[in-house]
Amino acid sequence: MGSEVQKGYAAYLKSLNSPSQKVRKNYDSQNENAQNANENANEEEQSAVFEKAVVLSKKAFYSKESIEKKRIDNVSDENKDKENLDTYSSIVKKTFLEQNDVVGRANRGNILWLGVDGGLMSSNSGKVSAKKDIEENGYYGVKNTSDRLFDFAKVLSKGDILKMKDMKDALNDSFDKAKEETGHDMAALSYDTLKRCNQIFENYIEKKENLGY
Repeated sequence: MGSEVQKGYAAYLKSLNSPSQKVRKNYDSQNENAQNANENANEEEQSAVFEKAVVLSKKAFYSKESIEKKRIDNVSDENKDKENLDTYSSIVKKTFLEQNDVVGRANRGNILWLGVDGGLMSSNSGKVSAKKDIEENGYYGVKNTSDRLFDFAKVLSKGDILKMKDMKDALNDSFDKAKEETGHDMAALSYDTLKRCNQIFENYIEKKENLGY
């Protein structure tokens, strides 16, 4: 019985060293090496893809072309802002000059001339129209004129708080230029218009600042 056990054990040991077992061991070893190599390759491939993406990302954001385009866009925006500010200054100056002209016509005495039939003619109709324009609800009245000037500023600046501050400065500078051009002091109506318009600007800017804009 003991000899049979020993023979069986010897046969088992022999089977471990048999060619089929060695082939299996080699196959398992090769398979494991292949899996490891495949995993390493995947890791390297993923790393390469990531690095390429980073490079492309940097090129997209920091390339010479993108930086130059951003610079040109900024210059274009600055030029547009200056153009809008110049446009507003021109509107303000023109408005105050027109308002003063209407006030002058409303307060001017009637001009009389001799008609073809020998009778006296009067320019009273123009004076009546001018007086109507500078009434409280008239086109050149304080409320309507100041509202128009503020609305122009808001449209040109798109309501941006910093640009609106620039528009407010332009409002006052343009009033002074209009005054210089007339060669005399502005009408009281124009001073009242300027005062109300400044107040509208200040209320708007204060509201924006309180809201965190």
